[in-house]
Order: sequence, then structure tokens, then C-alpha cells
Amino acid sequence: MNDQTTIATSTDGTTVVTHTDRVRTQRAVLTIQTMTDGHDIEQNVILVVDDEEPMTARQARETAAALLEAADKIDGRESQVLSLPGQ
Repeated sequence: MNDQTTIATSTDGTTVVTHTDRVRTQRAVLTIQTMTDGHDIEQNVILVVDDEEPMTARQARETAAALLEAADKIDGRESQVLSLPGQ
């Protein structure tokens, strides 16, 4: 995963810290975004697929595994995803 943290001040003077973890699969980029203003924490998963071409079964499984791992991370659980055959 590629990590990045940014700090910004909103128009009302609140400091917002955004942390992103990115993972790349063959056909997609998955981002786990965590934003906090010091009081509230919001976590999201953002999925961007490279193009509109159909995915192979393997590419779909890799993307699904990355999504499940992201959900486990947000929930604070150990990953329930097993390695894909051939990796």
C-alpha cells in the first residue's frame, strides 16, 4: 500500500487530517480514506477501475479481495481474505 497524509484547514478554521492508503490491482486502484477533525473520524473506500473493459474472473477476484481487505481494515479486524492461487 502507498500511504499519504494531508493536513488542511477548512473555511470554518477546523483542521482536517486526511490519510489515504492505496492499493493497486491489475485493473483498479482502491483507496482507504480516513478523515478526522480531531473529534470525528470518517472512513471510506474508493474504487476506481481503469477502464470500461470487462474484467477477467481473476481480475474480479483480485479487486474483490482488495475490497474485503479494505473493509476489514476499516472495521479494525484481521484480514479474512486468503491469498489467491498463483500468488
